[in-house]
Amino acid sequence: MNTTLRNAPSGSLAIFESETGSGKTETSIAHFGRLLELGLVDGCFFALPTRTSAAQIHGRVRWAVDKMFGNGRVPVTLAVPGYLTGGSTGEEIIKSDNASPGPENWHAEMSKRYLASRFAVGTVDQILLSAMHAKHSTLRWSSFGRSLLIVDEVHASDAYMTRILAEVVERHVNRGGHAFLMSATLGSIAAQRFISRTAIATFSSPTLKEATALPYPCIRHVIAGKLTTTPLPPVGRRKSVRIVTRNIMKNAADVAELAAGHVRKGARVLVIRNTVRECVAVQKHLEKLLPPENILRTSNGTNVPHHGRFATEDRVEIDQAIERAFGKNSKRDAVVAVGTQTIEQSLDIDADILITDICPMDVLLQRLGRLHRHTQRMRPEGFEIPTAIALVPDHDLSDFTKKADHGIGTDRAYEQVTQVAITRKEIERRGMLVTPDDNRELVEACTHPESIERFVSENPDYEQQNSKAEGYELARQTAAQSGLRDRDWRYGDHVSDIPKNAASRIGDHGIRLEFKRPCESVLGFNVRGVAIPSYLNKSSPEGLDVVEGLVVTNPCGIEFRVGADLFFYGRYGLEKLNERDQPDRRRPYPGHP
Repeated sequence: MNTTLRNAPSGSLAIFESETGSGKTETSIAHFGRLLELGLVDGCFFALPTRTSAAQIHGRVRWAVDKMFGNGRVPVTLAVPGYLTGGSTGEEIIKSDNASPGPENWHAEMSKRYLASRFAVGTVDQILLSAMHAKHSTLRWSSFGRSLLIVDEVHASDAYMTRILAEVVERHVNRGGHAFLMSATLGSIAAQRFISRTAIATFSSPTLKEATALPYPCIRHVIAGKLTTTPLPPVGRRKSVRIVTRNIMKNAADVAELAAGHVRKGARVLVIRNTVRECVAVQKHLEKLLPPENILRTSNGTNVPHHGRFATEDRVEIDQAIERAFGKNSKRDAVVAVGTQTIEQSLDIDADILITDICPMDVLLQRLGRLHRHTQRMRPEGFEIPTAIALVPDHDLSDFTKKADHGIGTDRAYEQVTQVAITRKEIERRGMLVTPDDNRELVEACTHPESIERFVSENPDYEQQNSKAEGYELARQTAAQSGLRDRDWRYGDHVSDIPKNAASRIGDHGIRLEFKRPCESVLGFNVRGVAIPSYLNKSSPEGLDVVEGLVVTNPCGIEFRVGADLFFYGRYGLEKLNERDQPDRRRPYPGHP
């Protein structure tokens, strides 16, 4: 790659595909170092899909940068502005630039300046807004012209975000910039959206046979408009994962009993659910089955789940808690953590056994990356073989085409039920998944249009919902296209036409609420505010950003009203209450410090 880059003054795109835990983060920083040495870049923006994943990986990036350049010589900014943990997946949507200036370096004072950092770790939203017809987009766009754009977990973007990101990458490379995209599970069709926009030659979408034949891991490079694909040797060991399905997805008590049984045998157990609701339900059942010391808990002894509906101040501690229990240096045995998608991205954690809701294959492979991740760990007896248990319903997944549930179906995290159904079929057929050897074949078998078309023709119950999901995807691409700033748009043009609600992603925007004064959370931190997804809050005035009325703190959390809605923020995160729920929330719980 070094030799090739010397011929890249006119811009380049690299797509790096490799399994989780193989050092993609460190490789991307080394790539930055090489470009910097050649005088092709001056800075770097490291983009993650969510604010949570950006905060989680910031320390690793800072360590790698310090190792390369010396401690503190290249400061690494954590570029995370006001954010919203939306829906059940914990994703954030940046909508405005209302951050107050502070004493730090000028580029860190306001979100609109983050892209001017010498090296910053933030969300992909900042990059997307640079190409949109949005406030301060020209400032954002001009700020990273000489920066390497690194986008991790690029597969995590939906159709709306992918369309905008592809435009950003094309424009950035065409102006002589450099982009480095990374994923463990990027399908060939998704990769083609980026390659086709930067390569000179016209590329047709690969057939299923062609896509499956592509090497893995590999780096695909587009330099001076020419595409080259370089196979790479696998990093680390091959991992054969035994995977079985259990039809208890809809019974949180059974899921908790399953997890508790493994904890009693001395195992570290990770439970990943598709929604916050199901995550919290399992957490509550586990607390009836196990002592507090066997369940994830923070430094003050509070048992907590791991999801995106926590305040920022508490979230840092919860991330540290799971890394203390499941991280590389942990000596812990006999412990369980329950979480959502927040566990599957950017955390360097290791489980002896994984229990996970069924999900699309690319997501499943991400989750499997947390299973037997650290080779130096001595496994408890009975857990020497990596084993994953996929939770499925006791019926055909076609039921989710009629009524979405458990994060699967229309307007849910995993909208294409067909892909989830094919994933279930594949893992039940195979029983054993070998990573990274099978990764390419598995992803294409479950996401390639040919595979989906074949499955739908054999299972017509999925046809209507699949067509609806494809229609939604096309509509989101169209919405993204309409929100792009014209390439010839000059600074100052059409200022009065800039929409106030331009958003970096389609979804549940909700509201961000600030308390009039910080309130101490049950974890012991002063919480300044919370984010409330709109589906939990139907009655608040539009634009409300300060909690009006009484805020009550008690030993178990914080109560407050927003309009006619009553909320409670405690050790399970943010919950909406009915009036009858109030007395129960004030009772101390087992293990409370």
